[in-house]
Amino acid sequence: MAGKIMNWTLSLLTHLWLLGSLVLPCMLLLRWCGANWRGLSWLTRNKKRWVSVWASFGFYKVIAYAALSWVEDSYYATFALPGWSGGLVLLALRLVIPHTHFLRISSWVEASLIALQDAAIYYGYAAVVWWAFAWKAHKAQGRLGWAPTERYCAALLLSAWLMGVANIVYSWRPVTCCDFDLPYGIPFTYYHSNGWGYAGFVWKGVIGDPLVILLLGAILGWVWNWFSRKHSHVSG
Repeated sequence: MAGKIMNWTLSLLTHLWLLGSLVLPCMLLLRWCGANWRGLSWLTRNKKRWVSVWASFGFYKVIAYAALSWVEDSYYATFALPGWSGGLVLLALRLVIPHTHFLRISSWVEASLIALQDAAIYYGYAAVVWWAFAWKAHKAQGRLGWAPTERYCAALLLSAWLMGVANIVYSWRPVTCCDFDLPYGIPFTYYHSNGWGYAGFVWKGVIGDPLVILLLGAILGWVWNWFSRKHSHVSG
């Protein structure tokens, strides 16, 4: 039981990281466009509307994909790779449903749970983006610059985004045989699976990749602060 809970937790964190690397930049861009372009002001004028639209998108995206897969007669909710919503729901179901009854669960029940899960995640992302822009606007009114600590925090977020995009691109590499070993994660493999049913997290990557993100963020933050101090000194 403890091992299953650990796998579910790691899958959730990995999913939030990889999905956020794709979704958050899109949300930030739309939030900025809505603040500067009248054509999108309806989306960003009200916080409730903003988060509701994104939560609905997360929900119906999964339902539409499940319907398309059902029409194509493909088995839908068996995804077990990090970053795939189905893996989280399957792990959660295995925690509460006996193995003898697990296969009786309808794929549409699983799809509905996955849709609710992604709706909640998109809702959370949208709320974070809204708060970030509100903080930015409040800070701009005071005409305050970036503090060194804030630069380090922003650099850490940039580092996590760069690593997330790199890992997503790496996971898109073509698979030519179902029995090939499939490592996921760069620079360190954090998840491993193959065609014989084995799948699991690799602790070297689970620990090593976050350390790389922290190190890269620290370097970017130091460089940013160094250039800021140099520019401030020259301007003075």
